[in-house]
Amino acid sequence: MINLLPPTERLALTHLRLNRATNIVGVGCLVIFGLTALALVLLKSGAQLDIIRTQEGLKNLYEDPAVRIVLQSDQAIASFNNQLKTIAAVAAGQRVWSRVLTTIAVAAPPGVRLSGINLATRDGHQLTVTGVSDTRLAMLAFQTALARADLGKIESPLTNFVTDRAISFSLVITLDP
Repeated sequence: MINLLPPTERLALTHLRLNRATNIVGVGCLVIFGLTALALVLLKSGAQLDIIRTQEGLKNLYEDPAVRIVLQSDQAIASFNNQLKTIAAVAAGQRVWSRVLTTIAVAAPPGVRLSGINLATRDGHQLTVTGVSDTRLAMLAFQTALARADLGKIESPLTNFVTDRAISFSLVITLDP
């Protein structure tokens, strides 16, 4: 069945299989290395099961530099994982501003030029979008496109539609949480 695939897809499938195999071999090597290191530490320290069970045996084992390095690296990895969890929790509650700004920029039809986007934080996030529209129809198309983008509540004062051409406009968008 692989022979029926186009050459690029066949190559991609081969690379995927090689990546999986490499990952499995890498994990296997890490496990073997870890077990070998543990065996060497136990052999070097002369630890036997009956000695380890005693308090003196444990003291001697923990004083071994190789064991100390393993314990310190385990603590460092645990600390790093806790820091990553904290970063992930903070990032989950953050707004992706590039998506918001791109949505506003893409919503502007021909004939609408944006001159500013200001952020004011109160109870929610409010963006004030200012610019110039060549026609009332272009201004209405911009407002409609923003409403379809589901950014939040859009407030457009009536002064945005008083003149027919060269409209200096201001829109307030209260962003959804």
